Amino acid sequence: IDNDGDGFNSDEDCDDNNDAINPDAEEIPNNDVDENCDGEALIIDNDGDGFNSDDDCDDNNIAINPDAEEIANNGIDEDCDGGDLISSSHELNLNTFKLYPNPANNWMIIERDGGGEQEYIIFGANGQIIERDKIKGAITEINTNNFSFGNYIIKIIGSSKLKFIEMPFVISR
Repeated sequence: IDNDGDGFNSDEDCDDNNDAINPDAEEIPNNDVDENCDGEALIIDNDGDGFNSDDDCDDNNIAINPDAEEIANNGIDEDCDGGDLISSSHELNLNTFKLYPNPANNWMIIERDGGGEQEYIIFGANGQIIERDKIKGAITEINTNNFSFGNYIIKIIGSSKLKFIEMPFVISR
């Protein structure tokens, strides 16, 4: 019986209701479909890191993939999230930023030596957004009275959204 009319009987054809799937069909990479009935879908992973070329932002470098550990400040996007991790104070749109005191108690200050539009986002230890606001002037004071004791990350984002700084800080009480 050849239900789909592709020239292969149901005992040879792994999907006899779809004429595009049969032992002579050409595999389409990275679609999780076994078009040629060989028991495997064609997954292209040029560098052998376990990520196919659709998910891996550099499929020719095993050290670059969505599970790779990001190395800060090297200009390379190791974890395929769209940007390099920048830690501590570095230039962002020609600004240098300082965050103090760290550890903080009831307040924290972001100090910058330039202009431009930036915003900050504070993330808790589990990644939830705690606070988000624009940076106002050379010194922005953040009230941390309502923050729990623990570790946080502050992310300062430039107007391009592609340049950012992430800095850890601690609230101690």
